Amino acid sequence: MNARTRIFAIAAAAALVAVLAVWGPPPKAQSAGNTLRVVTSATPDSLDPSISYMAVSWQMMFNIYDGLLTYNKEDGVKGAKLVPDLATSMPEVLDNGKTYRFTMR
Repeated sequence: MNARTRIFAIAAAAALVAVLAVWGPPPKAQSAGNTLRVVTSATPDSLDPSISYMAVSWQMMFNIYDGLLTYNKEDGVKGAKLVPDLATSMPEVLDNGKTYRFTMR
């Protein structure tokens, strides 16, 4: 590519950027529900549930990952109730409590 062609290509790209900056689509508004902000005095060891062992990590993972069951996301006594999450309903208990059968959603 000769110098004249290279200069023309750079000028065309700059013009395109300028046009898109002025007349392009507006930036998407930040939604209010997709940000998890955590304030803690301890640093989590990992957000990988297979290797994490610190309580601060598990407190964060509770808000990040889905499980078969979860606790009801309410305050007080209502928040202590176990409810289906990835499962469609509470498990069927078999074999004197040794087997739990889940139906996934």
